[in-house]
Amino acid sequence: MKTALLGLENSGSQEFYEILNHGQKFIPGKKNIGLANVPDNRVGELSSAFQPKKTIYASLQFSYLQIVPAIPFEELRTMDVLVYILRAYPLYEGEKIDPVKTYNDFLTDLKIRDMDLLDRFCTRNAKDLSKKKELQWAEQIQAYIENDQNLETLGEQVVLWAKNLGLVSKIPRFAVLNSDENDWKNDSLIQRMKSTFPEDDFLQLCLSIEKDISELDPENRAEMLELYQIKEPALSFFLRKLYDFLGWMTFFTVGEDEVRAWTIKKGSNAFDAAGKIHSDIQHGFIRAEVVHYDDFKKNEFSFKLCKESGCFAVEGKNYLVQDGDIVHFRFNI
Repeated sequence: MKTALLGLENSGSQEFYEILNHGQKFIPGKKNIGLANVPDNRVGELSSAFQPKKTIYASLQFSYLQIVPAIPFEELRTMDVLVYILRAYPLYEGEKIDPVKTYNDFLTDLKIRDMDLLDRFCTRNAKDLSKKKELQWAEQIQAYIENDQNLETLGEQVVLWAKNLGLVSKIPRFAVLNSDENDWKNDSLIQRMKSTFPEDDFLQLCLSIEKDISELDPENRAEMLELYQIKEPALSFFLRKLYDFLGWMTFFTVGEDEVRAWTIKKGSNAFDAAGKIHSDIQHGFIRAEVVHYDDFKKNEFSFKLCKESGCFAVEGKNYLVQDGDIVHFRFNI
């Protein structure tokens, strides 16, 4: 899953990338790609119970893309989600800022680019009878983009075609409002953003606070969180919120060699989950042995106790995997 981080100069987007990437600095002119683990206490507790050689969290890949002097549309088209960082405070006295306008200008640029791409497709293929269906789709999508409608209502086939064509205005979007230390808990701006852009999701934070928190050791970090009356760093909340926004969920495999969190789409079945681990497991699927994390914890992280208490289940290919399921696949190849 590929995420683009974007933002104007002085928005805090570069700092945002560096915090997510564990302090690794942005390098101008290079491909700046980082990986951030999705915070999940369940992984830590399972690891403590099994003491494995390796523990692997679910993760999200981030690419920091500069949009000045121009938006890198070709790079955006390969992304699964766009995260746009908006500065919500003035840098100097008298500076006029309007995050709503800034964000709207960005979205307008995306729409103009897509409308132009669709126009060129229609012009290039107007006389090609084999493209009749795609030309109809292009006209439908143009109308949806103009009216800010959700493409999902046009059906999965049309949405997939639009993605393959390289449209960027309908890639899922998540905006982060970077406020100052005095205003980051004031939700009036974020409410305005939500009402203006109902298709998008938003989070408000103070990056200067987040940067300070990220540089502290665990003990001092806890003191700072208490000082600001924060339950957890906003960036941890952001990662989980983004993960959920994209429709992902987590199942686990556990053992002495490895405890691992696997990422799959909500609504996936056991057969899909098996393929996530390895195609051979999917091909030779026999059954899935499942216990939910909550039940596993209640039963002292013991499969034996789970079987005795009746919360251990044997499922087939069509079983819908739940977030937090611990799954062991039986297969034969």
